[in-house]
Amino acid sequence: MKALLQPGFNPRFKRSSLMLAIAAAGIFSGAVLAQGADVPLTVSVVQLDSPAIRGQLSDDRNVLLQGAIIRLVGTNRETTTDRQGRFRFDNLAAGTYQLEVSYLGYAVKQVDVLVTAEQGAALTLRFANNQVEVLNIVGSRDAQSRALNIQRASDNLKSVVSSDYLGRFPDDNVAEAMQRLVGASIQRDQGEGKYVNVRGAPLEFANVSIDGVQVPSPDSSTRAVDLDTIPSDIISLLELTKAITPDMDADAIAGNINIVTQGALDSKGRILRGKVSGGRNEKGNGDAYKLNLTYGDKFNGNEKAGFLFSGQHSETNRVTDNVEHTWMQLDSGAYVPQVTEFKDYELKRIRSGLSGRFDLRVDDNKHFYLSHNYSRFEDNEFRDTLTIEWERHTAGSNQQQGVAGRATFDKELRHRTFVNRINTSVVGGRIDMDTFSTDFQVSHSSAKQSYPNRDYLIYRERSRPRVAYDFSNPDLPTFQVLNSAGEVVRTDFNFAPADMNWRRYERRTGGAEETEQAAALNFTLPGQWRSAYSELKFGAKARLKEKENDENRFRNSVGRNAPTFAEAIIDKQSRPFDGFYNNGPKLRRDFVSIYRDIFENADFLDRGAASVTGDYKAKEDIYAAYAQNKLDW
Repeated sequence: MKALLQPGFNPRFKRSSLMLAIAAAGIFSGAVLAQGADVPLTVSVVQLDSPAIRGQLSDDRNVLLQGAIIRLVGTNRETTTDRQGRFRFDNLAAGTYQLEVSYLGYAVKQVDVLVTAEQGAALTLRFANNQVEVLNIVGSRDAQSRALNIQRASDNLKSVVSSDYLGRFPDDNVAEAMQRLVGASIQRDQGEGKYVNVRGAPLEFANVSIDGVQVPSPDSSTRAVDLDTIPSDIISLLELTKAITPDMDADAIAGNINIVTQGALDSKGRILRGKVSGGRNEKGNGDAYKLNLTYGDKFNGNEKAGFLFSGQHSETNRVTDNVEHTWMQLDSGAYVPQVTEFKDYELKRIRSGLSGRFDLRVDDNKHFYLSHNYSRFEDNEFRDTLTIEWERHTAGSNQQQGVAGRATFDKELRHRTFVNRINTSVVGGRIDMDTFSTDFQVSHSSAKQSYPNRDYLIYRERSRPRVAYDFSNPDLPTFQVLNSAGEVVRTDFNFAPADMNWRRYERRTGGAEETEQAAALNFTLPGQWRSAYSELKFGAKARLKEKENDENRFRNSVGRNAPTFAEAIIDKQSRPFDGFYNNGPKLRRDFVSIYRDIFENADFLDRGAASVTGDYKAKEDIYAAYAQNKLDW
């Protein structure tokens, strides 16, 4: 039995985690993987000059196996293999030990190891080639089986999924990949995942990290991280921890999302992978493509030092549309529409990501690394909006049917480009001594959001006619423009250009930036507490964070020499919902470059009050310490 001394400990948890992991393995790979393939385990031994057992576990293709449970049978000593497949038992009493190796997808194996008072053994363990049903199980064994083993061996409630498993789905970003994990749901923007909700808690109650480094938020209005910024192809594993332990950051109230990138020492030999894919979005006939490449190698062909670089670039062009309604309550108690907005989008989204890592293993006791991750997301969007403001509802109007005595129609084009950038850099390492081990991490991370242009051009229909509405079909309500006698004039909103007057031009610029410096130091002391094997861990961490936001707004409502509506439109109609609605012609996409000099004159005024209300600078410093003890009986 294994227990972690912290509030809320459930002694049945470990068994439950194991059962869930085995069930998931059956789903991914069939009964062969769930039962474990009985393949040989080859062993090579090198003598150590200390009473210890250390080793490394791999499969027949030199893939290093993380998450294997390694036990010393007949004792309370147990550990798991790290991302390089390594494990160690130090300070052992002299004797012959039976080493048990348990890795999901393989049958449990035992190895006898002799330890003397002055000497131990360094083992190289390798599962031999499995000749049975290779085509069915080898993919999951390399990737998803590794994820399931990490999940099974975890001391807390954790879900893990591998990049290879995610590669079966067309997920462009980390947010969409997260929806594959139990306990996570996503919020979408224009059909793509953007934010991740963990266990139903508010978005900002979950934190996000890359290789354990906290990721700041590029959004000025929330702590939640825009995970649509990070492409899915630069990751090795996704870990969702839903029950945190004392050695984790306490702001992960709902949980922690950890994006694990690959290192050069995570597998033997050279690493080279690439993929080119393309597609076409049915709605709007927009092209989409994705490129990614990963290369890693060892220096001088040894397994002591290596580097790995991974890059990804993708682009998608699509159109989306929606209709939004705001309602109000009349004195009679009936609810009637107040504002209706038809929004017709044309957008291009570009994602790029780079990941680099250098690993140095000085010897079996010292490992250091340096890594950097960069992600960029650009959203270039045109939005044609038809806004209806409903007024003077006639008697008998309700939420389903009615007539507005006056309706104001605005045609608006918004062109917006914003760019998100996330950078994380970290230096870290681990040093194992005879009686304790220590690990450290020093990191710098930043997130920036900028929108160099956000321009609005608005025209208004002059007559403000009566309009009847019918929401009998709430998904596709119908509308009728009426004359003063109540007769139907038109059933669309394709007004004559002469009826549209120039309203205003607006421009917004701005940006937000969040930076964080962090340092952490941990110590782990193995020992014995009565009949239990004890692993005491304590440490400290400091996080220094700064965030600022600045926005500027300008408006021209005079419109001297402004273009007429006929001059500003193009030969393309706004027909959302597959043409069910006809909202008239779209506005020209190059209106800023053509008319900017006309708009930005003496009438182009700084909206100071609207600009400064969102400006701020904030600082947050966190200093923390913890201690925990894990006991094995």
